[in-house]
Amino acid sequence: MALSFAQTHSYHEQGFGIATVRCVVTNDVDKLFDRVADHDVDVLQLDNVARDLNISNGSFAVDAMELSIDAASLQTQTDHDCLAFFLGATDVTRYRFVAVFMNPTYTADPDKVDVSCLLFVGRVLSDVSADDQRWYGSEWSPDIDPMSTYKFNAHSFDITALDTVKLPHLFVGWWADETMFGEGDPDIAPVDTATIDGMFANRVGWLADDEFVMNPGTQPNTYAKFYQLGNMYSTLVLLLTKTGEILAEKLGFGTYTIDLIESDLGYETCPVVYEQVHKTSSAGSGGSITYDQLRVEQVIVDQSQRVPVEISADADKGIMIHKRMVVPVEDGEKGLSWHRNGSVSDLLFDIARTFGLYVSFKYISANHIEVRFISRAALVEADETYIRDSTKGSRNISSLASESSDVPIYEARSGNWSFDGADVFFETNASTLEPSQRITNYSTLPSGSREKSMPRIERLLHSHSWPMIYCVPKDGPLYYDQIGRERATKTYFIPANTIFSLSGTESNTIGFDNGLFNNLSIESLSTSIYRRFDRVHALDVTQCNLTPNFYRPCAYIFAQVNGENVVYETLSDYVNALVGRDAEQYLMEYEIDVPFWNGFSKNADGASASWSTLRLGSRIKLNETVRVLDETTNVFSDVATEREYVVIGIKYDLKEPKTTLKLQRRSRFAFASYDGDITAPVVYFPAGPHVGDGDTIVYEPGEAVNASDVVYVGDDGLVYRAEADQLLYDRTLGVALQDATTGDLVSVQHTGRVYSSSFSFIPGRPVFLRTNDTGTNLSQTILLEKNGREDLFACMGSADSSRSFIIDIRRYILDY
Repeated sequence: MALSFAQTHSYHEQGFGIATVRCVVTNDVDKLFDRVADHDVDVLQLDNVARDLNISNGSFAVDAMELSIDAASLQTQTDHDCLAFFLGATDVTRYRFVAVFMNPTYTADPDKVDVSCLLFVGRVLSDVSADDQRWYGSEWSPDIDPMSTYKFNAHSFDITALDTVKLPHLFVGWWADETMFGEGDPDIAPVDTATIDGMFANRVGWLADDEFVMNPGTQPNTYAKFYQLGNMYSTLVLLLTKTGEILAEKLGFGTYTIDLIESDLGYETCPVVYEQVHKTSSAGSGGSITYDQLRVEQVIVDQSQRVPVEISADADKGIMIHKRMVVPVEDGEKGLSWHRNGSVSDLLFDIARTFGLYVSFKYISANHIEVRFISRAALVEADETYIRDSTKGSRNISSLASESSDVPIYEARSGNWSFDGADVFFETNASTLEPSQRITNYSTLPSGSREKSMPRIERLLHSHSWPMIYCVPKDGPLYYDQIGRERATKTYFIPANTIFSLSGTESNTIGFDNGLFNNLSIESLSTSIYRRFDRVHALDVTQCNLTPNFYRPCAYIFAQVNGENVVYETLSDYVNALVGRDAEQYLMEYEIDVPFWNGFSKNADGASASWSTLRLGSRIKLNETVRVLDETTNVFSDVATEREYVVIGIKYDLKEPKTTLKLQRRSRFAFASYDGDITAPVVYFPAGPHVGDGDTIVYEPGEAVNASDVVYVGDDGLVYRAEADQLLYDRTLGVALQDATTGDLVSVQHTGRVYSSSFSFIPGRPVFLRTNDTGTNLSQTILLEKNGREDLFACMGSADSSRSFIIDIRRYILDY
């Protein structure tokens, strides 16, 4: 049966008049806001309410309250009943809700405390401590009958409530007896599978048939789609709605509403664009898809298409995720999916940690909350907060240093087979998937070295990735090189989680003609985040005109940190930069005592001062005079210095009007939108395993050539230094292995891996032929548009180390 106790105390704050604190404890959350309680008492010793920004892992800490009851002060039966009611919290099946209101005002109908006066609402924890003040009993008596002071703690109801709802509750159901699989049907049914299925669909990623190039304006019939993508925000809303249903039943509420507020991530991203060889392709016999319709010739990370990304229902900006992140299927996927979290609160914090965000809760009423993800750019308030006075200040230069020694390194995987960013995993012998070389190298490190030299590794929930599958066809035809000799089996690159639509029929099983593949299913869990991009790469414009809604994986992160524009290649890089910045650069906290509750205002003259003006993220300026030495004249002078701080902790002392603030320099939170120059696209040519060291042929030079130069074979059979000229489009290209001049002989490598101590490459990036009169004609700088001496886009392959690259020649004539 519902029962409530209330206590109201008033204090005189100098300059602010009477300040009133009201505390209510009840077993029925609906009675927390009642103007009239069942019983009024005067035995509660309210200690403090604390709010903190949890700076160690990028989330909001749980708001906490401390209070006590001294048994010696109990005078009436109601007083004793109040203590017994509080002690009922030690039974975990009984709930004791507590709320504190500051300067309460009341609504007329119904007669309730207005929610704007709410300072704290939460649940009394079951762990209670007691200090015996006096023992009663005769000498040598075993009956001590102590008089004790009981200490109680309460945590804000948002996290404590969400923590009680476990992820399996949402997908399996909830039973009132708290067992995961109770007798009969669950009291609360799980999230409807059909509803989840309806939120995910195959989304067009790129055009797999280039027929439109030959016949502009015609509707192509083959699309490559990303398998089962859905809106992240809408999925979270679905899960939080089910969480509200469970909490309403679990806690005996009529309803419990959780609203997720749309928010941006505080940075921009860009698309990954997949391109194929530009030639007409058609279906083979029997309507199967041929390899030419599927293989990707190059991957472009188009940095010129910077866009914001949001946790939002907005079809243009919202994050799209893979269905298996929400509903894992295969063994090993659970640890990479949302299901690695134990509870709903764990999931929210995991998402916040992954994107460098904070989680915030706002109460609309006791059983209605708003959940927000807040970026660092949005955390700090735009306007300044003024404080009336301070009686004490202290600086702790080791407040974070103790935590920095245990700062983890964050990594992300794009799935079971590949790492964050650009990575390639392997398919061999039809349907057998093997990890990427990056994962293999990581997993084969000696265990001893990993334990001693590697820091603690934590895995991010999502990634900025565009993994490719390196496909080796089973019993496929041999590949012939440019001068007609038989080489290794041809290989193909296909983006992970791709499904193909041929004349309207979709399939994630590729049945190739000519025995190239045999039922290769390439769908697996992907942690990548996707977004809809209307603008695509220049070579992709015609596709966009035909089908405007293209979904691309997100790549790179563009942010402004402390006034500097910074580009991060992966989500792991971004999060590690944030964590490292926090741990290494911001080791000092400033703590000040303000002898008021209401001594905070948004106006320099103190107008409209109120306790509610102060928030986590409030900006406060402090002025101090610093004695400075002029090193030239050896003259000291006093310099007035203004420093700006951000509130990261608030503690309200409820025994007397006093508020303690924890501050850190604003530069720690100095994040803003990227406003740097538009940069060129980055082209990745996937480079998989190669067979042998390649093929070399001995030629006679027609002119002096240098070792490591790109050369071509002329009509006379001699080799010459190559230029990025379209006249060389159909010439045989290779790399000279020695310096040579006319009359000498030179070995020229046409396939395989080329090594030279003179190379200085960035591994994983393509290597291009560029016109150069005086130095090497190999470069990793891409030719974006033709100029007076260059109109051939020629990629020689991809660097697999700083001193080598794997030959894989691709070329196009530039006409723009």
